[in-house]
Amino acid sequence: MKTGYCQSCEQTTGFKRSIGVGTLLGAACTGGVSLVATPFYPLRCVRCGSTKEPVVHHVLPYEGRGGGGKETYDIWGIFILIIVCLFSALLASIQLN
Repeated sequence: MKTGYCQSCEQTTGFKRSIGVGTLLGAACTGGVSLVATPFYPLRCVRCGSTKEPVVHHVLPYEGRGGGGKETYDIWGIFILIIVCLFSALLASIQLN
């Protein structure tokens, strides 16, 4: 997550990419191929959801993180995404046989 000044809500806040139901549905329909586009999603303000570019002079760790590591929900999200992709690949291989 990047920290910067949001021009919409006029506060210093965090910016991150939002991965929602549409992303997961697209991944399920395409067998995970659509996840390649995830790094190109626009950064969104965590307060107002604006997709305007943050005014960031350099990358700072988000103050809410303890120790600067990955949060538990980040790790679980990646784990669940991998499991869903493996499960859909397993279903696809079963249907081919």
